[in-house]
Amino acid sequence: IATVIGQGFACIMCVIALFREESYIRVSFIKEHRIGPTKEAFMQLNQMGRNITCEMLLTRIGFAITAMITARIGTDPYAAHAVGMHFMNLGFAFGDGMQMAAVSLIGMSLGAKDKEKAKKISLLAQKMGLCMSVTMVVILLLFARSLYGFYFKESYMLDMCMLINGFIAVIMPIQVSKIIFNGILRGAGDVRY
Repeated sequence: IATVIGQGFACIMCVIALFREESYIRVSFIKEHRIGPTKEAFMQLNQMGRNITCEMLLTRIGFAITAMITARIGTDPYAAHAVGMHFMNLGFAFGDGMQMAAVSLIGMSLGAKDKEKAKKISLLAQKMGLCMSVTMVVILLLFARSLYGFYFKESYMLDMCMLINGFIAVIMPIQVSKIIFNGILRGAGDVRY
């Protein structure tokens, strides 16, 4: 319910932004300059979108396969896995935000022919991602029993969660870095790599 409400508000904010005069993309500008779809724009979107769609599709297939494998090992391990993935998603959320920022800022820098600024933004985004993911890992490692204790009281469940938490501690910095690096490449227009 919270996700649907959040997405609904985000949609409303986007629609409102289309009609604000200070917005970069706005309906009045599109009407005034008679901007419409072109074959060239369609081809560029298709080329970039195809590669990104393949990446996202393969990622989702990986998530589905992981869920199917985990579901077969039993109810308790699946429950521990599901809670662990909620904590892992905190890293994804930060990585996704940094990725969007990297795409925008690097695209703007390269559009302005400022390669040095794009390189600096790339480095800064990776450093911020690493710092945030390491901070999250430290919090998860220090307070794991307490955090997982909100979900489970049984010691064997907490033991399973601690094992999962160990994997999360290793994977999260790598995953956040990968997500941000994807954004850097997208901002540079290199979606195939």
